[in-house]
Amino acid sequence: MRPASHDDGDASLPFSASSAGVSAQDIVGQITEPILLVDSDWRVVFANASATRLLQTAGQVDARTLWQHLPQTLDRELEQRYRHAMTVQAPWRFEHPFRDGAAETWFEVASFPSAAGLLLHYRDITERKRREEEMTAFVEAAGVGLHWVGADGRILWVSETELNLLGYSRDEYVGSNIGDFLADAEDRSAIIGRLARGHGYQVALRCKDGSSRSVLLTANAHGRALAHEAHQRLAAIVESSDDAIVGKNLQGTILSWNRGAERIFGYTASEVIGRHVSMLAVPERVDEIPNILGRISRGERVEHYVTQRRTKDGRVLWVSLTVSPVRDSTGRIVGASKVARDVTEAERHQELLREMNEQLRRANADLQQFAFSAAHDLQEPLRMVSLFTQLLQRQYRSQFGAEADAFMTQTVEAAQRMNRLLQDMLTYTELSASNIPAGEVADPNAAVQTAKANLEAAISESGATIECEELPLVSLRPRDLEQLFQNLIGNAIKYRRADPPLITIGARRRGPDWVFSVKDNGIGIDPQYVDQIFGLFKRLHTAKEYPGTGLGLAICQRIVERAGGRIWVESEPEHGSTFSFTLPIRES
Repeated sequence: MRPASHDDGDASLPFSASSAGVSAQDIVGQITEPILLVDSDWRVVFANASATRLLQTAGQVDARTLWQHLPQTLDRELEQRYRHAMTVQAPWRFEHPFRDGAAETWFEVASFPSAAGLLLHYRDITERKRREEEMTAFVEAAGVGLHWVGADGRILWVSETELNLLGYSRDEYVGSNIGDFLADAEDRSAIIGRLARGHGYQVALRCKDGSSRSVLLTANAHGRALAHEAHQRLAAIVESSDDAIVGKNLQGTILSWNRGAERIFGYTASEVIGRHVSMLAVPERVDEIPNILGRISRGERVEHYVTQRRTKDGRVLWVSLTVSPVRDSTGRIVGASKVARDVTEAERHQELLREMNEQLRRANADLQQFAFSAAHDLQEPLRMVSLFTQLLQRQYRSQFGAEADAFMTQTVEAAQRMNRLLQDMLTYTELSASNIPAGEVADPNAAVQTAKANLEAAISESGATIECEELPLVSLRPRDLEQLFQNLIGNAIKYRRADPPLITIGARRRGPDWVFSVKDNGIGIDPQYVDQIFGLFKRLHTAKEYPGTGLGLAICQRIVERAGGRIWVESEPEHGSTFSFTLPIRES
């Protein structure tokens, strides 16, 4: 493997490797060659489709590091080349073999620094490597002493014949600077200068045993040529992007303008280059530009900033801006690269969605207020119906016959059922309209005891046994938690078999939540109905079989979901039910 030399870079290019690199995630998703973006911690933050196949990630890239994605292909030397690419903060190239069983594919990795970390562009060079290996075999067979030197004087490759001639191992020789092996005291910089200009040079090299050998050095300009080719390739990507990609200096003067910018804003490059970027701003947003340029000059990056810009024909667009610093070869910030994406249509949809959500919020608030008022106001007439019917029963019992007595009894019972329904409706609407007070803590152990006290008559009549392990504290209103356990325990008692109810209550930790469970040995539920029973007024039995309003489980669901959890049931007919719900673990 021979890395090409560090390119000095051409800072005058309209789109330098730095500016193109930081925008690669937005513009190279469909490039057929693999392209990766890693952050400064080596986490893979972007990969196009070809790169996901290279990483064998089945079309997805998670937050693992590059080393974790490629554990079988990265040896220590190759890892050092990647790390060097991150360190130099300038375009860099090296080669990376990928092995899949007996098959081997070689890629040339072109790395370009970015504000996010490092852009890596992989180009298949398997065929070129095959030809190079054939040439190397020919040179070795011919017994020719030969080495390749980069433009900076670093030894990139050496033949076995030359190693034998000088007496060094490959590790001692390759990667070192040729100047370290000069036998004469001639100025090293003069030799490197000649090599950089592509001139051959006759020198005496020092052998390991102290002797010297006269050799002809020839510079390898391959690294510089490839770096220039990479600049051209990235510039072509930028030029063909659908997004507007604009280069400007720190004063805001436009220096470069791609076809995407021409399409979005309507100006040609000749109309805008040399003018201030404020020409695109709407009057009320002109002040944004100095603020953005100030952040860029401090080395910050502006990401996905949504604002408005004006086109040549006067239209106002919504655009999403990503602006990144552009640095020269010394690392000094000299300008900014801006990617502007037209999000006008998306912003219109968002505005419509916000309006619809606001209308829905107002409608829900009105509906909740109506339900609360109706449920509250209806209680008084019902109370009067029940009261006067009971007075009729006491004063005129048996005077109008058995049928009249039955009618009065049914009227009282109906009024009482309606009153219970209204009470549950009030509870449900209150839960829908209120929020959990910040910092309020509830003790489930106390809530279970309160629920048992409220259900004392039903527990005694049914012979129910309730077993409860120690339960953890949760962030919830105590009365809501009491209501939750009372409804679940009450259901377990109500829907019982001939055997006395056995109810077990517990909790276990699962990730960021506590999972509470209320298990019974009752009649159970057919699995096809387990998702329906939490709906409003959903009943699986008649009120005559099992009295109730059909709101109990809906109230439970509203309490749990309002607290950020969820509730579900697992059950089989005649084998009991287990109601489970999650509540977030309380921060201490």
